[in-house]
Amino acid sequence: MLGLGMAIGPVQPINAELAVDVTYPSDETAVESVQQIGGNFVSALLVPLAEVAARSDYELFPLREKLESDIRGDVVLMMFVTLATLVYFSGFDAPLRRTIADSNDER
Repeated sequence: MLGLGMAIGPVQPINAELAVDVTYPSDETAVESVQQIGGNFVSALLVPLAEVAARSDYELFPLREKLESDIRGDVVLMMFVTLATLVYFSGFDAPLRRTIADSNDER
């Protein structure tokens, strides 16, 4: 989880710029505020779910003694959220309106 946080944390400013670029000519501050409030809301919803999921314990490879391990439900939940996000954004192809407007202004 620490590694995931260290890898994903720096993506937030890039994500904010992408949101502003896609929603151009909307106000930058409003777009970033809505994004921050939405992120905080989703986090607030995930905390109780992760707490409930942490009570579950799943066995991995129970038939193989050398590979036998267990994993808690909160880790499974975060893996699911990470994979769902990856799948959703791997197909993201919105027009970058601010970039298009800037390139038209330069001509």
